[in-house]
Amino acid sequence: MKKTPVTKKARSRNRSHTNGNELQTGQLLTALMAFKRGDFSARLPENWTGLPGKIADTFNAAIETNERMTRELERIVHVVGKEGRIAQRASLNNVSGSWADGIG
Repeated sequence: MKKTPVTKKARSRNRSHTNGNELQTGQLLTALMAFKRGDFSARLPENWTGLPGKIADTFNAAIETNERMTRELERIVHVVGKEGRIAQRASLNNVSGSWADGIG
């Protein structure tokens, strides 16, 4: 009886190779969807390496900046809207581009 060769299943694109250099798209999508819903606790793993690691670092930094902006806007709502201190201005350090234009 002739044996049929066993073929390995193709690795899912959502799973990481053992070297950690493949993007886990399922995890990325989950984090993006949480962020879209306003969940700023969503983060990607810090231990990803290579290009996936750069994507994770960039994603996490963008969420952190958005979280900081939200806290600053909440502060402004309180001090200006509730306390009436109209001289208060929003401030968000270490930002550029539209982040700086919007709140600076």
